[in-house]
Amino acid sequence: MNVSTCFAAGASEPRVGNDDELSWIAFRDSPLGQRCRSSELKDDTGLSPALADHYAAVVARYWELGLLRGKLDQRAPLYVLDASDGCGRRAWLIHKQLMARLEQTPGLAGRCRYIIFSSHADELEPIERHPYFAAQIRSGRVDTALWDIEQGERCRLRHGAAALGPMRNPPVVLAHDLLGRLSRELYSLHYGKIFSTRMRYIGPGRLRAPSIAYEWLPEALADLPSAQMKLLRHYLGCVNSVQLMMPTGALRASDHLANLCCGRYLLLARGSGSAHLRQMHAVAEPLPARPAELGRAARRINYHVLARYLREEGCQVWHAQTGQAPVLTLALGPGESGATFSALPQLAALLSAADLVDNGWLAKSSDAWSIPQVLCLLRQARFDPAVFHVLFPVLDGKLTRNDDDWPHDWRQALSALWGQCFQGEPGAPLLIRRLVALAMRIGYWGLAREMLENLHQWYGGAAGDAYLLACCEAQTGRLTQALAYLLRARALAPECGHYSQAHAALERRQQERRGRAGAVLDGIADGELVLELLGPEHAPAFLHHYRDAQIGVMAGLPPMGTEAEVRSWIDSKALAPGRAMFAVMHRDWGFVGMTALDFAAATGLFYFWIGSDFQGQGVGKRAAALLCDKASVLGVKQLFTTVFEDNARSRAALLRSGFRPMTRRANAPYDALLFYRRCASDVDESLTIEHIAAFCRVFPVEFDFGTEQTASGEAVAA
Repeated sequence: MNVSTCFAAGASEPRVGNDDELSWIAFRDSPLGQRCRSSELKDDTGLSPALADHYAAVVARYWELGLLRGKLDQRAPLYVLDASDGCGRRAWLIHKQLMARLEQTPGLAGRCRYIIFSSHADELEPIERHPYFAAQIRSGRVDTALWDIEQGERCRLRHGAAALGPMRNPPVVLAHDLLGRLSRELYSLHYGKIFSTRMRYIGPGRLRAPSIAYEWLPEALADLPSAQMKLLRHYLGCVNSVQLMMPTGALRASDHLANLCCGRYLLLARGSGSAHLRQMHAVAEPLPARPAELGRAARRINYHVLARYLREEGCQVWHAQTGQAPVLTLALGPGESGATFSALPQLAALLSAADLVDNGWLAKSSDAWSIPQVLCLLRQARFDPAVFHVLFPVLDGKLTRNDDDWPHDWRQALSALWGQCFQGEPGAPLLIRRLVALAMRIGYWGLAREMLENLHQWYGGAAGDAYLLACCEAQTGRLTQALAYLLRARALAPECGHYSQAHAALERRQQERRGRAGAVLDGIADGELVLELLGPEHAPAFLHHYRDAQIGVMAGLPPMGTEAEVRSWIDSKALAPGRAMFAVMHRDWGFVGMTALDFAAATGLFYFWIGSDFQGQGVGKRAAALLCDKASVLGVKQLFTTVFEDNARSRAALLRSGFRPMTRRANAPYDALLFYRRCASDVDESLTIEHIAAFCRVFPVEFDFGTEQTASGEAVAA
């Protein structure tokens, strides 16, 4: 077998003959020297939401400067050429931010055409199928293109015009890590001499494993291409002995780009490599010693060499790199030097302001972070999923529902992280499942449900996901839907007995509720609110809201500090005859409060409380109206309720729910309470002694009426 053919194919374990002395091949013909596809290398450029926003700011400012100087053709579109990453997440991040910025800039709104390009059609097809990009392509704002930027082929659009010709406006090229995936050549400069590299495989022997050998051959400057000759002559004059990776493909790509747009362009790139001359001495790219290491070998680009070449061609170049982080590169084409000479400092200032989070440093110190600190870091990183994954062990170990900051801050944070999830990205399922775990932990059932439904739609159903959906439905008062999901989980994994047990437990719960007072109202709903009969399963959420001591005081409930005490109280109260107690369940948040009705004949006592996390949002009013409007199903025609005089919020909610205050005050110990009444449309609204007497049979209260009696001669007292 011809080893050079196998080598060019990029096999990590090439087949070798019995002869150890196989033919040598040039470095440029090896997998290390030939260009590769995005799917063959891990993308370590880390385009975060924060950096995407800075990219968008740079692009918008670049065109804005051209507009101010009269250098843009108002009749021609503005193109962004974005190198595909195979799934589209990078383009998705940048496109959203860029469109928002351009819409705010007069003269630029609606003019951008965003082209996602690759030299391989199969790297574009998943992007074209993605719902976000499919809609953008139909609108004409986005297109995909086949373009081999290294070979200089025409940029052929797949949905719009046949090909992009010379552009009348300067485009923006987002190369990302593309330059590092193009062809390369390895040289060694040693005290005034130049050596090229060739390689060979050494097959396994009795005492050795397969390996790769390298050999350095003298080269004459005159025999090299002119571009490489000029660069190598320059470095011979400023270094003594160094290994130099020549980005030959990137040099050719820059020439073809200049030809496409007449030398006017903005190039943004970010990838692993070296930006400074000193790094060429200290950080040489490691060469694989064994065939098995070929697939894992890093590809670093020498941005110092590329910048030297671009400047010789008349470009303006800016680099930024911190430690061994990826190099951030900004270049303006040679045609921009005179027209927008001041653009580079302004654009560089925007990029240098990107406050990028060092994930390696975060990982080393993650154990020391508190929950508030983690929240601050996520906000600083614009809720970057990569940062979230580094910090997830902290959240998994420390974030609980009992943290009083969760109602607002962590709902917002988890929603923002979910907003960064991109369909089709390889890491999306892991991100979704981690977010689901945290959302369920803090009681954000609506978000957990939404993420699980999308996970099922994007990647297919799994039994575990169906079970988690059942949990979300059960925790938000939708037992019918929960049972359906458990049936799906059983069908997908019949060997798992846990799903059958959970299904049987929910069926028992439904059966037990059918024999309770108020069962006819179990499950009544109004939009996202559902009332379900209160049971011991609500004890954990009940206790969480009961941490607000004012709830017990205002609702006249006893002190309860444990789930066992809450369950005991529910068991003693909820099953009493003539009493219907309901949990107020929200579609997104689950248990948010309680409402109840004690009734005898046509008279009922209504009372409710809503957790402090959800007060002031109209939940109490809607829950009260929902139960009161349906009370007639139980034969209740008039409702009474009580409230403390200083509870202005509840008094206002009662008035909005149709209750009217009574002028009479009760005797001690209820003399501090105000009494309200609401009656059905077919009941006389005037308050009579008979009405009050009926109320006293439901609630142990006495009113002082002196010698007044009901028509039957009954004293108005309990």
